[in-house]
This record gives sequence, C-alpha cells and structure tokens, in this order.
Amino acid sequence: MGGNGSFGFTITGEENDVETERTIVTAGGTGTATVALVPGVQYTVREMNLGSGWTMGDFSCTLNGKAMSIPFTVGPDADITCAVTNTAKGKTQTATVIIDKERVPEADSAVFDFQWFLPNSEFGEAFTLTDTQEPKVFAGPNPDQDWGITEMAEDGWRFLGLECLKGGEPFDGTTADGTEAILNPAPGDVITCTYTNGKRGPVDISKTVTSGPDLNADSTYTVAYSIRSARNRLSPNSTTCGHAELRRWYHRHLSQRCQHGC
Repeated sequence: MGGNGSFGFTITGEENDVETERTIVTAGGTGTATVALVPGVQYTVREMNLGSGWTMGDFSCTLNGKAMSIPFTVGPDADITCAVTNTAKGKTQTATVIIDKERVPEADSAVFDFQWFLPNSEFGEAFTLTDTQEPKVFAGPNPDQDWGITEMAEDGWRFLGLECLKGGEPFDGTTADGTEAILNPAPGDVITCTYTNGKRGPVDISKTVTSGPDLNADSTYTVAYSIRSARNRLSPNSTTCGHAELRRWYHRHLSQRCQHGC
C-alpha cells in the first residue's frame, strides 16, 4: 500500500523441514506467487526482511474461502490463499469498499441505480449495477470517516436485503437503514456490501359478493364482499352506497387484475 517493491516470503513444512522461498515483486500495488504444498504437512508462512521503508500489516490465510489460522495443515483439494498488506511509511493506509448485486430471479436484464456519497457533504457518485456484471469497487476511501451507499427504487422490483461483510463476517462499522448503508472503515479494511432484490409479478385479485345488497333505512344499500388475492388471502369488506352508485360499484369492482404486486 502506497508504492511498489520486492518482498520475500518463506513457506516451511514443520514435519519435513522443507523451506521454500518466494519473492513477490508488486505492480500497481499488488503481486502474487504460487507454491505447491504437500497434503498432510503443517506449514508456516513468514515474510522476510521487510525493509525499513515499510510497515507490515496483518497476515491472514483462507482455506477454500474461509479464514484459517497459521500454522495450517494442508488437506486434499485444499485451496489456500495467504495475504499481507504492507504500507509504505509516510503513507496513509486506505480502505476498500466493494458493492455487489444479486436478484431473484437471476440473469434478469434490469439495471439498478446506486449512489456513493459522503454524508453531510455535496460529494456523490452515481453508478449502475446488474447481477451479471463485476462488482463496483471503491479503492482508497479515507478510513475513520463515514462513507455512504444507497440503492434507488426500481419499478417492478422489491428490496429484499443488504449485507455488508468484512472477511466473511458482518462488518461492525455498518449502520443500515433500508437500502442505505453508512460505513465507517478502519485502515486496510476491505468491505463487501451486497444488495438483493426480488422481481414482482402480476397479482390476480378477485372480489366476490357474499351478501346483499341490503336496503337500509336511509334508502342506501349495503353490499358485503370478499377480496381474494393470488396467494389465497381472503379479506372481508363491505360498502354502503345509493342505488346509482351501487350499479356502478358492481360494474367496476367485481373483478380486476392488478400488475406489479398491487
């Protein structure tokens, strides 16, 4: 973080005492190296000779995408990734926020509008996402201040949920209110926020007269009726009106179709 350099690492097998050295030269702030490990052997990973111009961050490893401790034992079909963030001295370590999109059903062509913003300021950046494109990445937000993300309402879609994670766990620095999340990252935090929406479908609503019309003392009529939706929800209702209104009510209300989940 804050520059490029050459970094040395050792991977040591505790049982067979085999030590493998790798040098990673970063470009654009990142770099990788691949090492073949022996199943059943316990390994330790260390960074060597970091140099006076760098500060080492947290060293972490994952096994098939889940956090694991060091040292670790290699099992069959294990996919192990270890990462460390080194920061050039005199540089401020920033955070990274990733915005992802999921929807039900998948592979729909709908495009959703988002806003990335600084609370209590005029700064804002609009962008769009679908569930088939790569997530939106904001690299470099200054830590220890609030950053905001919100999703705009989309016709024909229902908001189902928002989840912000850090290292696969809920991020404690999130304050969520509906489709808006306010994030307070620490230096080096990598936070992924995922929005999920469900598509609304047409809903059939039928109205059935259950009694009446009954003539009231004031020469109005009362009609009792039930409303049943496509989900088989029954709701009793009634209306009172004059003779002319009664005729119009029958014509208008006894059946209708409602689109987009009315």
